Amino acid sequence: NFKKINLATNIKKTRKWRNNIIKNLPYIINAPKADNFFEKFEDLPAICVSAGPSLDKNIEDIKKAKGKALIMCVGTSLKPLLKNGIEPDIVVTMDGNKANFKHFKDIDKIPNSFLFAELGNYYNIQKKWDEKQVFFTMKRNFSGWIKKLKGEYTSIQTGGTVAHSMVDLAYKFGADPIVLVGQDLAYEKGKTHASGTTYEGDKVENENLLEVESIYGD
Repeated sequence: NFKKINLATNIKKTRKWRNNIIKNLPYIINAPKADNFFEKFEDLPAICVSAGPSLDKNIEDIKKAKGKALIMCVGTSLKPLLKNGIEPDIVVTMDGNKANFKHFKDIDKIPNSFLFAELGNYYNIQKKWDEKQVFFTMKRNFSGWIKKLKGEYTSIQTGGTVAHSMVDLAYKFGADPIVLVGQDLAYEKGKTHASGTTYEGDKVENENLLEVESIYGD
């Protein structure tokens, strides 16, 4: 039964990603590949901004780095950055689910940033952004079909979250050093995400959590 459920889930996901790719085609056809940016930022610092609770402590430091480093962020951390007057150079997004759109839908003015999107990214995000789009792939579903239209794309690694893909892009850009901000992989004082994110009000349930020492020793 588990195998049947898993198969049904995979089929449903495949359809969703396929539909996103089809709707994204007008943008994919005209947009450059992430490959075009590889090794173009050698020896330039890259700050990869995720949306963990510790972002609240570091956000002012990011503002000071504007113009001195490549500032990259995931969709979840875009709103807090814009709220603090920080326009990232690159925003990375890859989730094909409708829920991904809520990180973008309330943005009144699209920043002058490049949107690096997976081929099967939720299509309404591409519509809202419209210009300055770049595409990458994780080599799944219909990416082989796009290869026939646009040629080879280098596969971007993912550990299951967009933050991992953002760091892999920074690595492939040749950036050095790569600085991680808000990449907590932990909860702090009951908070799941930084202030200003879509998940700001979410609370942590203590069940099945493992307590670890923080960098501050508490």
